[in-house]
Amino acid sequence: MIPELITVISMALAAYVLGSVPTAYIVVRAVNGEDIRDVGSHNVGALNAYRRVGAWAGLTVLLVDAAKGVLAVTVPRLLGIDDW
Repeated sequence: MIPELITVISMALAAYVLGSVPTAYIVVRAVNGEDIRDVGSHNVGALNAYRRVGAWAGLTVLLVDAAKGVLAVTVPRLLGIDDW
């Protein structure tokens, strides 16, 4: 019971940290040197990245953010952790 609880808590923390990585901020900062939170709609998302940098940036942010969500769900399932 305790090892499973530690695994579940670890996976929850890892998913939280993974989801807190601001992909759009990183992409726009790397390309334009701008802080995406201060330009456009002030939203750190794929659409604002698309508007500020271009289609490839918006699509990249969208795919990376979707992959982070898939990873956060798939890894615990692959490890055999029961769904709550």
